[in-house]
Amino acid sequence: MSDSDNLYQSPQTDVNAVNPLAPTGRLTEAMILYLKGASPWLRFLGIFSFITTGAMVLGGVLITVTGFLGSGFLAEMLTSEDMGIAGGVITVMGIFVIIIGVICFFPARFTYNFGKKIKNFLQNNSPEELELAFKNNKSLWKFIGIVTIIYLAFVPVMTIVSIIVALSAAL
Repeated sequence: MSDSDNLYQSPQTDVNAVNPLAPTGRLTEAMILYLKGASPWLRFLGIFSFITTGAMVLGGVLITVTGFLGSGFLAEMLTSEDMGIAGGVITVMGIFVIIIGVICFFPARFTYNFGKKIKNFLQNNSPEELELAFKNNKSLWKFIGIVTIIYLAFVPVMTIVSIIVALSAAL
């Protein structure tokens, strides 16, 4: 090791080196059959997810409107203070459902585009289409990973908040 070597430098790779495990530009018949079999299912799941996402957003809007407008009905059953709390909870639930619906749109789009680009590749034998297909696949899993990290951070916070609310209600 020479004195000029930096021990803390990231490892460097030769970008021109060929990976012997992955032949460049060749797909086997089995790979093509797997892609052909996956493409319709990916498009189906993408379309179904679009429909589900739309239903979630529509349902969230209806729940939110119910929270705002339902105060007259709730006023007959509850005191005015309870009515405000109930209407607020319903409204927050509706907004939460809308947010979840919007978040669900992105994996639906990536899944549908993945299947669509595979279909285009199989029809045109275009490497660009296959590259775009795998780009959508990467984006799908990256998005799911980010949402999972957020969820894992959110659960402990909500657990602590729930404990605090339960303890304050018990007092």
